[in-house]
Amino acid sequence: MKITVGELFEFAVEMDMSLVAHSIYWALTNGKVDANDNMEKLKKVQSDEAEILRLHKTNLLGTGRIKLYAVKTQTKDWFAFYFAEQAMDVFQLHREKFGENNVDLLPADRLLCGVMASAETGKEEFLFERKKRMAEFPAYVGHARAGELVMFQVG
Repeated sequence: MKITVGELFEFAVEMDMSLVAHSIYWALTNGKVDANDNMEKLKKVQSDEAEILRLHKTNLLGTGRIKLYAVKTQTKDWFAFYFAEQAMDVFQLHREKFGENNVDLLPADRLLCGVMASAETGKEEFLFERKKRMAEFPAYVGHARAGELVMFQVG
């Protein structure tokens, strides 16, 4: 199956793979590849790593702004999950929604590609798919027990 440079670029942007997306963007805008080329052509491109890192640092494409956070709740072994741009937004929303202060906040982006099942419906989905459906941030995602892949809606 042939995957084009354009398809890989769209996937990288959608998945918040910022460095990959900026690398492909650089190759496209500098005429090194065409959007319809096979993605294998990217391996042969001599890229300007300093320029790509500059694009990545300035985040020209606006990728990766919304992160997944886990709040270690006051209930043993339970975490509340949120999508937000800033950690402070998570603390505030969690306090407003559940009245809990002095909680630990953990970055949880590594779980974005994980499949979670809804406790209510049993439907399984990737957390990044749920993020795509949300219109406003910060946003409460749900609660899960440590080590389990079932998301509960609380409150």
